[in-house]
Amino acid sequence: MRFREVVRRAVLALGAAVVMLVALEGLLRGFVIPSPRSAGRLFGSELPPVRLIPAEPPRPPRRDTQVKRVRYDDLNGIVRDDPVLGYAPREDTISTNGWWQSNNLGARDRHDTAPTVAPGTRRVLVFGDSSSVNDDPQAHEQDDAAERAEDGPEERRSSAVRTRVLAPP
Repeated sequence: MRFREVVRRAVLALGAAVVMLVALEGLLRGFVIPSPRSAGRLFGSELPPVRLIPAEPPRPPRRDTQVKRVRYDDLNGIVRDDPVLGYAPREDTISTNGWWQSNNLGARDRHDTAPTVAPGTRRVLVFGDSSSVNDDPQAHEQDDAAERAEDGPEERRSSAVRTRVLAPP
């Protein structure tokens, strides 16, 4: 190859690169929206560098209702001394804000549990952590509805007693 041919190809490659960069710049300027928090927004995403410190301090959230203070017993329950275990959930207890509740057996339930099982009823004992005792109020409502539902032609009902395996506080 001659020197002129090499120069011509290099100029052609450089010209193609410049045309591509100019086209990309024009295309991005059309799609990137200016943003005060970053270099701009492209399809709804902030482009780097993003400003971490806001231009003005954040406003405090609006509080329309009085917020209850979260109490220790709302999160951890109410316990009593136990000669064998050291401590156990206190029976028939409701926490300060009503988030934690135990029945007559000390199990996490809104309804008392009879000491004997009614005829035609299956009793299931569930031991475990927060997922087994249903810390979610909606789950309690679903379980209550499931316990009232019919299991089959014999109309057998089930009754679940949930208790938490306690760890030292």
